[in-house]
Amino acid sequence: MRTLPAGEERRRATAALDTCVTKIQALQREDGSFAKDGWAPVLSSAFAANGLYAAKDVGAKVAPKTIARSEAYMMKGYDAEKKQFRTNDSAGVALYQAAGSLMGAAQSGRMADAPAKAARTALTDEAFVRGFGSYGGEEHVSYMLSTEAFAKTGGEDWNKWSTSIRARLAAIQREDGTWRGDHCITSTSFCTAASLITLAIRPTPVTPAL
Repeated sequence: MRTLPAGEERRRATAALDTCVTKIQALQREDGSFAKDGWAPVLSSAFAANGLYAAKDVGAKVAPKTIARSEAYMMKGYDAEKKQFRTNDSAGVALYQAAGSLMGAAQSGRMADAPAKAARTALTDEAFVRGFGSYGGEEHVSYMLSTEAFAKTGGEDWNKWSTSIRARLAAIQREDGTWRGDHCITSTSFCTAASLITLAIRPTPVTPAL
């Protein structure tokens, strides 16, 4: 948006973005989530929250209350007392919740909090990273969210994760260059898009607000 020259095209793009923001905010529930439908709705909420963060970054008016609720929802996905991720909204798969919590922590500058620390540790475990046990769209999305989170801070955590996830995606890529989903979200287009985005991500530390 900021790269568009002033004029009608920019005005239309701004109006379209404002409409999207309004629609997303209207769907937020009291607990900060954006959906409870589907197999692993925490990922839908993570997508919605990411959209709002991106919109806010380019100047769209996003209500602070909406952001605060979303951050609270994502961070509450980790039970510090039991030292485990809650899986009510992630189809019983801790990977999906961990990815959402890590992304929420990265966006809100809370990577030192317990949910983010737990996610960073869990994502070094092969069994945990396999998620459901086979590679569905939910796994591909979780890898994308986790990669975006690590890229926010960079450093050694980023280096280790980036190396491992690139090797993983290379190992499961099909001969024709695509990735497929083996369960639930099986769309080749969806899984390939998520994987390509993951591979394109580079460290982009958050710039402090002026």
